[in-house]
Amino acid sequence: MPPDRDLYIVTCFNCTAEFEAVEAAWCSHDPQNPTKICPYCLQCFCEAPLEYVQKFWQDAPASLRQEHERFRSTRHPLGNLLVQSGLLTLEQVAIALAEQRRTNERLGEVFIRLGHLTAAELEYFLKLQDFRLPQPLRPDHVHREALNKLTPAFCLQNRLVPIALDTVGKRRFLVVATVHRIQPEVMEEVREQLLAHPVPFLCEEADVLRALRPFMMASAPAETSATLDSAADARRWFTQLLKIATSRNATEIYIEPGPSEISVRLRIDGVLYKSQGLALSAGTALFDYIRQFARLPKPVAGTPQNAVLDLKLQGQPYRLQFHVLPGTRGDHVDIRIIHTGRFLRPLESIGFLPEQWDRVQAALARPRGFVVVSSPPMHGAITTGYAILNYLRQARRRVAIIETVVRYPLSGALHLTIDLSQPQAIPVLVREARTRQVDVVYLEAVPGPEAARAVLEAAAECLCIAEANANSVWGVLHWLRELAVDVSTTAERLSLILNQRLVRKVCDVCVREASIRPELWTRMGFRPEELAGLAVRVPQGCPNCHYIGYRDRIAVFEVLPWSPELAEAWAQRASIQRLREIAEAQGFVPLRTACLQRVREGVTTLEEIQRWSIQ
Repeated sequence: MPPDRDLYIVTCFNCTAEFEAVEAAWCSHDPQNPTKICPYCLQCFCEAPLEYVQKFWQDAPASLRQEHERFRSTRHPLGNLLVQSGLLTLEQVAIALAEQRRTNERLGEVFIRLGHLTAAELEYFLKLQDFRLPQPLRPDHVHREALNKLTPAFCLQNRLVPIALDTVGKRRFLVVATVHRIQPEVMEEVREQLLAHPVPFLCEEADVLRALRPFMMASAPAETSATLDSAADARRWFTQLLKIATSRNATEIYIEPGPSEISVRLRIDGVLYKSQGLALSAGTALFDYIRQFARLPKPVAGTPQNAVLDLKLQGQPYRLQFHVLPGTRGDHVDIRIIHTGRFLRPLESIGFLPEQWDRVQAALARPRGFVVVSSPPMHGAITTGYAILNYLRQARRRVAIIETVVRYPLSGALHLTIDLSQPQAIPVLVREARTRQVDVVYLEAVPGPEAARAVLEAAAECLCIAEANANSVWGVLHWLRELAVDVSTTAERLSLILNQRLVRKVCDVCVREASIRPELWTRMGFRPEELAGLAVRVPQGCPNCHYIGYRDRIAVFEVLPWSPELAEAWAQRASIQRLREIAEAQGFVPLRTACLQRVREGVTTLEEIQRWSIQ
């Protein structure tokens, strides 16, 4: 990008992060009126309030307004079809339009020359430019084979009707009548079931209902409705939701009744994505089925309920952890998804830098001491903790795990369950573990001074490991100080503190090399010395990453081994700043430095550092 290009820093409507809008990608929801995509939450502002949209364009630089107007005024129908079918992005169409103006070629010829289409595919889409859905849309217009594979219930739920299934060269295309733009997860399901790209054409809801009504009656008489009035409907919908969640490597599902609909969100690589919601009237059948599926008893108002279910989904082993809170409008359901075949990761491969790994190994080799594994919520302390336990178990160390629910059934480990609302029970469980002659005691949490004293007492005889919620190793030290445990005991028994973040990894299939604009990133909070000589990799989005641009996550760490100098300063009640100075003199690598190293290696991006405010 030329250095004199306009800069336009805006606040994302969805996640409130600041980003530079001129460089940001356009969305493809409405080809005639696209909006910018936030690089942190990967959401556009198509659904933002009118006031936000007006303010965005009122303050936008002239170059951005002109680019947007060019999309609106020069949008070729061929480009519409290609974008709406997911074959091309708006950026690719914009490049082709610019190339067309430069060479005076036909737009289709440019698409062929750029490798986006074959000649046969171009001919097919040129014919589709003049296609009109039959009016009125009737059952005899429905493509029966496609309908049977997708199922009438799926088509009704998503308000779409398959019209024609065409093979053009090596690709297949499905002409679809739809009431609204097709959600990404629905597009993905259609591609998976039919091995075809959906090409949507808008119609009225009455047309969809009229065309599908006979098939719905034939497939489920008096049982099926768009609002999941039946148990069969609820089962089909929930099974489909689990299939979508696991195929996209989601780690959590949230189902919550709101004022106007039942909201469904998936957590994928740490980011929440909204899935298609349901009418409030669907709640009774859905929540009854979820309770039946999870084997939960009847709800008690205001009382949370938990369940764990081991099962196979699409041939893969999973553990689903259900947390259900009954409410006035219906249940609030949180489902944690653990792929038990992938949960245990080799400790050396989860993200430590070489010098950090040496220090971790040294601390874990000791027969006694206190190790803290910390992160903010949802940033992998649990996974790291279990990787440590598996590493120690493989070294033939006997392990006891004290936790509220068995999050993973680690073979050979002693599992003891606790109620964190009764912290006085923890010392009893720690003593019980020690009577079993274990070498390692692992705690899900240390909820108060009494529990902390019990852990530090046990750390004199065995290795004790505890999870903690903290943003840095210095946050862990603040927490230990607030517990008001004897400072000399803590100084003597503490051996290692880990803190981590999970950052998304760029998709290796669609990534491209790019240079950075230091003036932009300096305004976003990066120091010039951090950006010096930095080349980055920019994700584009492709089928491999479900068009997100990122796939999977990696942990970045800061590792603080507890040295004699730190122990002495702690015993003398030195400030956290003084402890930091001692650690840095001993080679401590801050979290931000570790993450920048991963950016230099091409593993992640500067946006991930900015997104999680990694300091």
